[in-house]
Amino acid sequence: MLDENYLPIHSFELFPRENLMPEISRRLFFAGLKVELDLYTQQRGGTKIGELGLLENNELYELIPMILPGTAISIRNQEIWAVPPGKNEAVRLFVSEKNTLIVYNQINGKKPLRKIAEYFSCLSDLPFERSFLYTRGLFLTLVKEGVCLPVNNPLFG
Repeated sequence: MLDENYLPIHSFELFPRENLMPEISRRLFFAGLKVELDLYTQQRGGTKIGELGLLENNELYELIPMILPGTAISIRNQEIWAVPPGKNEAVRLFVSEKNTLIVYNQINGKKPLRKIAEYFSCLSDLPFERSFLYTRGLFLTLVKEGVCLPVNNPLFG
């Protein structure tokens, strides 16, 4: 096993704790409004999508991420791109690399972020804490790009 101090830090591990959508266009606001209302109705309350980036790790552990139906995923020059539902232009999600694909392929609408990070930790030389930061960073990147949301919100019901 490698010493974790010698493993390079991936940018996903450094994803900032901030509102994911500080300024949102009118078009994006209305597109996201339906999703937020659906989540609110299903969960009887909850965290707004943009506020997911502000949550502490332990508040994210049980969120179950899912790629939104209708998302078109493609590979271009070793990068993963997506056309989010309701949009016409593709957005670059991430570079296609082993660790990122391990985490991305676990986002299936069934496993909570904690379990995804545990699985990733077992397959990598990263301890759970770093594996979770990596998983969090990828998840929030996908949310920010409009292709992923949690299917549950255990914080509020």
